[in-house]
Amino acid sequence: MGKYITAAGLAFDILGAWLVAYDIFHGFLVRNRTEVYRAQQATFKKWKRHFLKSIIDLPDSLYPSEDKQKLSNDIEKKYTEMENSASKKEKYDFSAHSYKSFNFALIGVCLLTLGFTLQLVGVLITE
Repeated sequence: MGKYITAAGLAFDILGAWLVAYDIFHGFLVRNRTEVYRAQQATFKKWKRHFLKSIIDLPDSLYPSEDKQKLSNDIEKKYTEMENSASKKEKYDFSAHSYKSFNFALIGVCLLTLGFTLQLVGVLITE
């Protein structure tokens, strides 16, 4: 009977260890993806500033003020939407991963504790 309890404890330990290690295997990918989203936001801001400055620098003799204003509004709208989209993706991905990672670690620690307890009980029963 004791060896079965010990074997069950080992099984709980293996499962618990995998749950605790979840962040090691998946955390880098999520953190890397959030860095990509942050870089996208910075790039979109930079492009928006560049294009808006370029529009302002267009010669008035070739481009009337109304056309420049329309182009500026279109650029502002397009790149602001792109920035907001990247920001939402970053916040969603990271917060969902943080919640899942914490819960998996908590369950993993509980399983490890249960597994070690079962192993101890199994050894004590065997003797």
